[in-house]
Amino acid sequence: MELVRPNIKFKKSFYEAAEEMQGQESEGHLVTDELTSEQVFIDHVNRKLDFETSTTLPEKYVNETTFWIIEDGEYAGRISVRHRLTEALETYGGHIGYVIRPKFRKRGLATKALKEILKYTKESLDLEKVLLTTDEDNIPSQKVILSNGGVRDKSLDGKIDKWRYWIEL
Repeated sequence: MELVRPNIKFKKSFYEAAEEMQGQESEGHLVTDELTSEQVFIDHVNRKLDFETSTTLPEKYVNETTFWIIEDGEYAGRISVRHRLTEALETYGGHIGYVIRPKFRKRGLATKALKEILKYTKESLDLEKVLLTTDEDNIPSQKVILSNGGVRDKSLDGKIDKWRYWIEL
C-alpha cells in the first residue's frame, strides 16, 4: 500500500471504483453518474491538488491535503486531512476522512492509510491532535480509528448522530 497525490494516471481504476461505489456512501469520491466526461475527472484531480494551498476556497471549506491509496498499482481509495476545523467540521466532519473501494475492503488498508496520514499530519501540519467522526453504526471505521489510538469523545452524544474520536499526534 502506498499513498500518492491524486494523479490522472490512475483513471482506469478510479473509474472502476466509481462503478463499485455507485449507490453507496462515497465520502467525497465521485461516482459514475458524476463522471460525465474525462474533463470532469481531470477537474476533480486538479481540485483535490489545489485544495492543499489555495487561498480562494469556496465558502465553508478549509485547506485539505488528499492522498490516494494505491494497492497493487490500482486506486483503492482515498484519505485526506483538513488543515484546520470550522465549527461544523468540529461537530460533524473532523480533520481526516477516508473511503476504501469495495474491492479492497477488509485488507487493513484504511488502518495502514490512517497510520501514514497521522505521520504526515504530525510532520507537515501544525496540529497536536486530530478529530475523526463516524456514524454510530460504522463498526469497521470505529475499529480503524481505535487501532490508531483514537479516544472516543462522548461530549456530544445524544446531540448529534456521529461518534467523535480524537487522536493525539
